[in-house]
Amino acid sequence: MPKPPKKLFAQRIAERMQALGVSKVDDLVPMLLDDNEKTWKALNILVTQAQLRHAPDLIAFLYRTEDITQIHDAGEAIIKLQQRQVNLLQPLIDYMLNFNFGSQQRETVAHSLTHEYPKLPRTWHERLSRAFCTVLVDMTEVPNLRGQAAEGLAELYDCYFVGQYGRTRQYRRAGGLLIRMLCDPTPEVRFWSCFALGMMRYRPALPALNALANKDLANHSNWWSVGEEASDAIDWIKGRTPPERVARGVL
Repeated sequence: MPKPPKKLFAQRIAERMQALGVSKVDDLVPMLLDDNEKTWKALNILVTQAQLRHAPDLIAFLYRTEDITQIHDAGEAIIKLQQRQVNLLQPLIDYMLNFNFGSQQRETVAHSLTHEYPKLPRTWHERLSRAFCTVLVDMTEVPNLRGQAAEGLAELYDCYFVGQYGRTRQYRRAGGLLIRMLCDPTPEVRFWSCFALGMMRYRPALPALNALANKDLANHSNWWSVGEEASDAIDWIKGRTPPERVARGVL
């Protein structure tokens, strides 16, 4: 669906703010403390309208709320601000690594980090890679969170960026850990590790992927089998386009 014109979008935002009884974005921030319907509406607007000065309030809200949707929205707002101030990634990384928060909440934050892959400065790129690797190899973590970390590595080292970071020590470390995870007891971790190795075009993984390809019949949730994903990863690494697949349960 195409985005509405900027003028129309601004008008809609103004109308939504007026419905909340405010005219300035700054006036939305105190509503984050209310924990009611206004909180949801204010946060929804802040996702697109927040300024860097609102970052501390959004981070505080992220750490305070337990609602998955609110965590997602707050993370999205922070990520958008991060494009102008990269160190805003650190509170999200800290949250993902913090056992004091629930695994679902941490997975939601990891998802926000996964799908934000601008051209980060190399030091931050490697810092985020190390954080994903830490979660990936921790057998005490739940499989879904570890799988999300593997997907995070896939996006971080996607082929568009392999040329920039593909020869780094951290890239090779991530690839080596993902190969180890192909023997993980959980299908989720094996599936997303295959996906990551394919996206990374990580050629040293070919023997291990060949061992799984079309042989590991375990399914990950509504997706296809681990073996099929391993076969797709081999195709990506070898420069071929994998076959189209439809997730199970999707009509």
